[in-house]
Amino acid sequence: MKILAVQIQQQGDLSLTELITEIQALPLAARRFAGSDLRLDEANLEGDLHTYVDFAKARSGHGPGRMSRHAPLTEIDLGEDEFFGEDTGLIFDRPTGKAALQFNQFGPRLRAIEDYINIAARNLGHDQSSFAMGQLLKPDAYARLAQLGLYKEIDYKISVPGADRAGLTAGRSVGEMLRAPLPGGVETINVTLSASTKRDSSLNPEGVMAIVNDLQRAGDAVKRAVVKGRDVNGRKERIDLIEEFLSVDVDLRPARGHRYARPDRWISLRNTLNAWRAEGGPFA
Repeated sequence: MKILAVQIQQQGDLSLTELITEIQALPLAARRFAGSDLRLDEANLEGDLHTYVDFAKARSGHGPGRMSRHAPLTEIDLGEDEFFGEDTGLIFDRPTGKAALQFNQFGPRLRAIEDYINIAARNLGHDQSSFAMGQLLKPDAYARLAQLGLYKEIDYKISVPGADRAGLTAGRSVGEMLRAPLPGGVETINVTLSASTKRDSSLNPEGVMAIVNDLQRAGDAVKRAVVKGRDVNGRKERIDLIEEFLSVDVDLRPARGHRYARPDRWISLRNTLNAWRAEGGPFA
């Protein structure tokens, strides 16, 4: 199971734990909100430190079947109101907003989870509160970015629908680009920003880091993101932000039905979060 490092930022007086508690108090059928296909399935509060959450979504399209070594694949009989489903676990540290998120290729992902909690906040009457979620970089990546004396180029490819859902901060380069009129049918945008060919020329450092911050927010909407420059000693540097997102792969034994059991996933997320905290870096 792959686990991503995430920062959750709270805007307004409502904490994410308070919002999750309100959602969990609703009947299961009422935890779906117009504008999102996710549902909060289960949550658990551990003392004053951790909040565990499991988000679920119905799987659309062609579903899996049942097969064995000596039998052909057959249909899995589902009731009229049943669906194949995918779920994603999240655990966050309440004092800091640092989080460990299970990566699920087919299930709820970072951007969709952010959308869901903000839609839920509005539906529950908390119009002045919102939450932003972004992936964290490895400690070495932050250090390498900080040590660049000259920023020569930033090159990225971003999914337009995914980035638009991210609600990028107004006034920054990525956000302004996505608000510009675009022809119909655009799925992705490729952007390359380069400094002058003069040896000592550089892109504005604050502008580059603003774009980097927005790309972290956009999460899985980012398909490519590379920063090129020279360090203080004049050496060329190439920093691939997607490769530098902090994550870890953990071994889990599937439970009956070949699924990772929710308690096992939560334990792995908690252990990973505690390990990252002990290591410091972006979790310090």
